[in-house]
Amino acid sequence: MTKNEEAFIRRCLLSIRDVVDELIVFDTGSCDRTIEISQAIADGVEVLEFDGDFAAARNRALARVEADWILALDADEHLDSDIDRRDLRNLISGIPSDIGGFNLARYSFFGNGGFFTGRKVRLFRNSPTIRYSRAIHEDVSPSIVAAGGGIFYTECILNHQGHLRDPKVVHQKYRTYIARALAAMSEHPRDAMLPAYVALMSRLLGRSEDAMSFSAEALAMDPDNAFVLATRGYVLMAVGRIDEARPFFVEASVIEDVVRWTNMVAVIDMMCLRNEVADSLFEQVRGTPSPWIHVRLNEGINHLMAGRPSEASSCFKAVRDRDPVFGEFWIQAAFGFDPWKSTVYETVWDYPGLQTLESQAATMLERVAGRGDATA
Repeated sequence: MTKNEEAFIRRCLLSIRDVVDELIVFDTGSCDRTIEISQAIADGVEVLEFDGDFAAARNRALARVEADWILALDADEHLDSDIDRRDLRNLISGIPSDIGGFNLARYSFFGNGGFFTGRKVRLFRNSPTIRYSRAIHEDVSPSIVAAGGGIFYTECILNHQGHLRDPKVVHQKYRTYIARALAAMSEHPRDAMLPAYVALMSRLLGRSEDAMSFSAEALAMDPDNAFVLATRGYVLMAVGRIDEARPFFVEASVIEDVVRWTNMVAVIDMMCLRNEVADSLFEQVRGTPSPWIHVRLNEGINHLMAGRPSEASSCFKAVRDRDPVFGEFWIQAAFGFDPWKSTVYETVWDYPGLQTLESQAATMLERVAGRGDATA
């Protein structure tokens, strides 16, 4: 779905133009060039009624689609790797009938390259039983499971750049989402994901007390949910209680996605200057199949901190090769005033961006080589 997305829609559509058989844009009232750009690339642009309920709007869009499989992207999301574009096509070839959808890894980027991770079911069967639920942070997964379908976790990477907007615009979105999530909580009082989302969005606005309160509420509802546990960890980190956050990520890593959550444990150890402990954690997960290339990024930072520029350079190259968006730098967004963004990165808080790290590693290598020449 789109609304006034002229800054992002072209990249989104071009990134999947050759992946899908039919490309349709559903617009909810754009008054910029979104429709014009979309008409030049997509097979169709349709107007979609939107009343504030994201799930209901998406379900109206699904009802108009005739393909066997649906790839549903937001306008500020895109695929950047030929590997991912190829794999998405291959995923649905000969897939067992009990698989209802595919979960993609997602990176949300800030202007200087800072990021946080997420997972979204973006590819799923076209079936009247598969529909979105939850008016805010809508999700198609529950309906897939309720229909008896399985969800396959892929290694495909989806990049999200919605946080590159003007911070004032982004913060207003957070406030709107919080209001809608709070309204949804009255209808779904046992859905732990809703207070977890409110906690994370409150954190993005610097509302520490709200973030602590809602993350505790989510944890009380569902203490065995890895995302809820990680949410508590994220919030504790954001308020500066870094070591208190560590056990929550450890527990989350036991439940699911060991690489993603172990990375956060290692980041905490790096920030507390326990570099040898972080080394051992990175070694533990190094051979585990995973899309989370940022783990190699953090491993590279740890190598730099320990004075190992050659190993760091190797890690940074692997990151750039797998997802080139890590190497991009958006100067306008980077200098937009957003004091809380560094507290949500899934790396060290003073993360300078991949380009700067590569330069630092190269400078260190030159110094090492210079000392060798001087000795000779």
